[in-house]
Amino acid sequence: MLNFGLALSNGLRREGETNFTDKTSGMLYACLAYSELMDGNAVGAEKALLQAKLTAERFDANPNYSAAAIRFVPCDESASAYDDIGATAAEGVRNTVCSLESAELTKIWERVNNDEKRSNKE
Repeated sequence: MLNFGLALSNGLRREGETNFTDKTSGMLYACLAYSELMDGNAVGAEKALLQAKLTAERFDANPNYSAAAIRFVPCDESASAYDDIGATAAEGVRNTVCSLESAELTKIWERVNNDEKRSNKE
């Protein structure tokens, strides 16, 4: 189900643009990471968390809540989406990881964040 949701979200993205489904995709990747971890696949969990982080960063760099940003959605009038996920997509991912209450998942998330921060400084 998570992979279906991610495929749907990715399919609704216009080439080279972000849209508000990217914000929820970060959360879905975090849930996928938890699922991978519960299945004994720590490597898969880390890959999913890295994808969650990259997806959130991409959206946060250029947030777009306009309905016109969704592929296949004709939008003659201005319309936007609102959510209570968090102020940023990164906050939404972090909140999702915390809500899953898994010390191991949180540890992997912190490692992914720290590795990315180190590589960004180089």
